[in-house]
Amino acid sequence: MPNVITLLLGLVLCISPVCAQQNFDTTGFKQKITSVDRLFSQSKKNTPGYAVGIFYNGSVLYKKGYGMADIERKVPMTPATRIDVASLSKQFTAVCILLLEEEGKLKLDDDIKMYMPYLPFKDTITIKHLLLNTSGLDNYLNIYRKPKDADKLDSAHAMEYMVKSVMQFKPGTEYEYCPTNYMFLSLIVQQVSGKNLREFAQEHIFRPLGMSNTAFEPADSTWAKNRAIGYMAGKKKDEYINCMIHNKNIGDVGVITTIDDLFLWDTNFYNNQLGKKSQQLLSRMKTVATLPDGTKTSYGFGLATGINDSLVYWGHNGRSRGYGAKMRMFTDDRFSVYVLSNAEYPDNAGPYKTGDRIIGIFRRK
Repeated sequence: MPNVITLLLGLVLCISPVCAQQNFDTTGFKQKITSVDRLFSQSKKNTPGYAVGIFYNGSVLYKKGYGMADIERKVPMTPATRIDVASLSKQFTAVCILLLEEEGKLKLDDDIKMYMPYLPFKDTITIKHLLLNTSGLDNYLNIYRKPKDADKLDSAHAMEYMVKSVMQFKPGTEYEYCPTNYMFLSLIVQQVSGKNLREFAQEHIFRPLGMSNTAFEPADSTWAKNRAIGYMAGKKKDEYINCMIHNKNIGDVGVITTIDDLFLWDTNFYNNQLGKKSQQLLSRMKTVATLPDGTKTSYGFGLATGINDSLVYWGHNGRSRGYGAKMRMFTDDRFSVYVLSNAEYPDNAGPYKTGDRIIGIFRRK
């Protein structure tokens, strides 16, 4: 159950003038939190778990861990547990690129061959094409077919595959979500800044925001420290198997973080403290592509947009072997929900389903 401070916070928020004008409220806060807890009632001392954060109007409305971060060692999940957020990593990569642009070290319309001259593609692919997933590049993850292929998940094997790959469509003409785009962006960050993405993000994003438990951590780093183990269901009842894949590539994936740190990240969207502290830096993440036929895509710079119960959100889903994550920011209302898990789920289950239900619980009726 929430502590007294959390309950008082709920009461303050629900009577504030800002709250009265928004699409989410905290009336009946205790009952709402009870409903949230029920969503995770199956997460116990012998199951993988969830870390949940609900942020509202610049405050932590509720945060909690459910189930286990490490079943074998009996380590419970908490809001301070470090969890692989898979594709949620892309937004941090995008901000690294935008910070380099702000410094005048690159332009989004630059041909990526300026930084990766060894690429064989004849069509011009720009940095912006990569950001918006409109490049037409093939998916480097095709090198992974079976668990024994995990050793191929490094930059050398990825580039060996990509230089032999075929373009899927002419850049800028279609949208197709493709991890290669953000893996390439990580290489551009390194080429332009002289620092790898892990170092650059640490210096320019995570450290300035106080995100002390967040980093891009490829598999060959000290990635296991205080980290939730990733699981998949075994063949026997209540059996869970460690199924983490050690992908050494970062940019499209690779961020390990906590609910506590994600609150700092979420808050920064409304009062940017990065780079030159221009709010435009982050508002540009809401740029989406317009295709030749006039269609606008639903993907910006590391963030996707959509509609939930008639309200526009920005966010991302993340999924990798052993992990799942859902992030939804209703920026007009300053209401966000983050659900992170250390088990693999289909699109209609786990963090994706419970995230939507939490939004429904707090949606103003």
